[in-house]
Amino acid sequence: MFKISALFVLLSVGAYAGPITWTLQGITFADGGTASGSFAYDATANVYSAINITTTTGSQITGATYSFLDPANIPFDGPSELFVVTSNAANLSGTPLLDFYWSPVLTNAGGTDNPVTLGSAEGMCTSATCSTVNQSPSSYRIMTGGSVTTTPAATPEPATFLLVGCALGFLEYRRRSFTFGSRR
Repeated sequence: MFKISALFVLLSVGAYAGPITWTLQGITFADGGTASGSFAYDATANVYSAINITTTTGSQITGATYSFLDPANIPFDGPSELFVVTSNAANLSGTPLLDFYWSPVLTNAGGTDNPVTLGSAEGMCTSATCSTVNQSPSSYRIMTGGSVTTTPAATPEPATFLLVGCALGFLEYRRRSFTFGSRR
């Protein structure tokens, strides 16, 4: 029975469901503004979704609400970075852009991560595809603190527990049937 229990533990450790919801906590900018909200990320599929992030006005730029992936940066979005914009319009020139660089990278295991790494900032797109950003002090601000954490914490997939539980129950039934049957 010990071998079966060890198998159960091994199978359940890496089986996390995605996407995982991440919540911003204590995100601050150099100009006094803040960011709050959440997004979902599925590390297995490398897909961001459910983006709902709001920044507040600081001394350099006004706040904005972000709901869309930046189309110019989708190939780069992944476990180590996220670029979001306020609109899904064809021309994003003049649209706010918020970018995060994660270290360590986001995973489906969840936990807490520190997004304030070199380059995490909020600015304005200067091209229709948002492939360039205005970095003048009046329209660009750097993140200075904060983190992201999973809420709720990642949980193993229920199907994994059910499958392993059924297998353990069947094996226990067979063990008892075999043991009792051989004593008769």
